[in-house]
Amino acid sequence: MNEDITIFKYQKYLSSYENCPPTEYQEISMSAFRWIFEDINHENNFKPVLLIKPERINDKMFDSPEKKCEGYGLSLYDSLSNAKNAYDRIHKRNKNFSKMVGTYVAQIALVQTDGVASEFSTRKNNKGHFNFHEYENTDLSKNIITVENL
Repeated sequence: MNEDITIFKYQKYLSSYENCPPTEYQEISMSAFRWIFEDINHENNFKPVLLIKPERINDKMFDSPEKKCEGYGLSLYDSLSNAKNAYDRIHKRNKNFSKMVGTYVAQIALVQTDGVASEFSTRKNNKGHFNFHEYENTDLSKNIITVENL
């Protein structure tokens, strides 16, 4: 096998879209925040939205190949406050939201060998959100630093 080939965790889905994940996504090392369930091993904790709810691929939110590609990445936040604020905004509109994403937020130590992230520091109105595509053997549950209730 060619060692230059990068394989992502959900490669079979990503391969359906051109430039997925986008070549401008970068490996990063930082703390990131993600909504999770109290049970660290819950199946949805580190699963992309389009694998949690595959029928959402037809939602307006995923109306382009680029957005579908993003839907197979993990939603992460650059700070605890941004993660909490986003959760509160969405939960106000959708009271069942917590059944899909949990009621806790985890601080996760991302390292460059975990995957690639979208740019987040210069994107307008993203409120600290970024997409993250994990490499094939990444297990972010092992990178959890802290967990707290939302």
